[in-house]
Amino acid sequence: MALRASSYFPFLMLATLTTTLQGCASGTGYTSGFQSMETFEKGGHFYTVYYVAVVSDSAGIDRDRARRLTCYAQAPDDVSAYNAIPVSIKNTFYDHTYRHDVVNSLHSLHGGDTKAVNHRRETLQKLTVESLKEGPESDWKTGFIIHALGDSYAHVHGDFDAPEAYGEKVGHFFATISGNDPDDVYAGDNYKEFDAYIQALYVALANPSDPVYEANRKNLESVVSQIKDNTGIANKSDKAFIKLLMKLTKNPITPSECGQLNSELDDVQVRAFLSKLTGELLYVETSNDK
Repeated sequence: MALRASSYFPFLMLATLTTTLQGCASGTGYTSGFQSMETFEKGGHFYTVYYVAVVSDSAGIDRDRARRLTCYAQAPDDVSAYNAIPVSIKNTFYDHTYRHDVVNSLHSLHGGDTKAVNHRRETLQKLTVESLKEGPESDWKTGFIIHALGDSYAHVHGDFDAPEAYGEKVGHFFATISGNDPDDVYAGDNYKEFDAYIQALYVALANPSDPVYEANRKNLESVVSQIKDNTGIANKSDKAFIKLLMKLTKNPITPSECGQLNSELDDVQVRAFLSKLTGELLYVETSNDK
């Protein structure tokens, strides 16, 4: 059920305050204080993508490219022009098309049922493969698609076998404040969605003909097993999760390395890309889906 403007106004006010306190907007499309942001705020995208990309290096992803993909996969949360909260607030009463492109497409808050969720996940995995093949010049696009892929697994509720996506209006705000943050891999059964995501990302990045393909995939299973064993631990701001991934990754990337890459993003190109992505993710139920 869609909420009227008056219904989610308190949420907008709180989100505005939160955004202000975090320094989420300074200049055109760039995040104030990015260099000083705490590293443990970047679990689900930043360190996860780097870990999977490094594990998947048999696909020809060297460390430098893995770093670029990692930075760009995190950028939609770090750059205010592409972050769901400030864009939702700023574009509540105008430019709804761009708001839709960012919130619905880039952050996978589309409000779809299980069929729509599965369609989006399959489409984003396919787009990741295609974008990766375009080469390093498309790494920023690939990173953005990977972000959407990760959110398509995280931003859902309901049973694991029948997930439904959170919608555009308030996202997972109420779930988060009630203690069931879908972005926390240690909460409830969220490790199952995380497992499905990193397996999907690995398949998109790795080369199945490589002799170590299966062995590397087993490494991912080991990570999930450790998370499952510690379900319910205090994981404030992803700190425990980050500590685990950093321990498993040699020469881990640091968030400060991404500042220059993010500052070079061309907002015109990004907006055109997001508009195209929205079209590619469009799901229309057909008679074959019923």
